[in-house]
Amino acid sequence: MGRAWDILPPHKPTRNVKHGSTRKKTKNTSVFFVLIIVIFVGIFIYAASKNTPIDTNKTTTTTPSPLPDKKFSSSPKLEKNPEELMIKILNGTGRSEETAEVVTALKEIGFKVAKTENALSLYDQTTIYFESTQEKYAQEIAQNLTKYKVKTQQFSQESPYDLIIVIGAK
Repeated sequence: MGRAWDILPPHKPTRNVKHGSTRKKTKNTSVFFVLIIVIFVGIFIYAASKNTPIDTNKTTTTTPSPLPDKKFSSSPKLEKNPEELMIKILNGTGRSEETAEVVTALKEIGFKVAKTENALSLYDQTTIYFESTQEKYAQEIAQNLTKYKVKTQQFSQESPYDLIIVIGAK
């Protein structure tokens, strides 16, 4: 008995039509997706570079800010009462209870704190920054914060606050 490959005629390789068309479909699909991406990028660039005109017929309403806007104030600051001052406290000690102590001490002498935050770093001394017209209040607060080593310093730039107290180590 002979072997099967000896009996059967040699097999001619035929071209697989489906394989060739699948490759062509894959290539067409890739080109389609690249084309879509290019169109979207073009639309995005066009929209980003297009300047839209400002509608001058629209009316805008502004809501008053709780903080005074010093950029537009033309008159010099007048001396305020302690409860009218905008005071911000920055805790530079790393201990949250220090903020509460200072807020309580300020309330006891008639001051109201507008905002408290943590300072970006730790400080070894408490500093009270003040507007030029509020120096007497900065000195009064410094005298009442007896647990801290306190110095006062006038603002070197504009601030929406009248006083900023940076709490440092005791």
